[in-house]
Amino acid sequence: MKQYIGERGYRSIPVGYSAADVSENQYLMAQYMDCGATPSLSDFYAINNYEWCGAASSFDTSGWDVLVQQYSNYSIPLL
Repeated sequence: MKQYIGERGYRSIPVGYSAADVSENQYLMAQYMDCGATPSLSDFYAINNYEWCGAASSFDTSGWDVLVQQYSNYSIPLL
């Protein structure tokens, strides 16, 4: 999308992706959005994760500690 926008001379707008809450492919998609030439890189990547929900849940029991570690060296903004 970014490459298409740039080649057409359109104004610069952020282009990103919001991932579904499917743990099997979420990080693979994140890696894809963060590879390639700079003009085609995603401007951001968003994660939909609903594991940390409810009064009994916490940062560790929800698995968010693992997510934070997994994305700790990610090079584009993560939402």
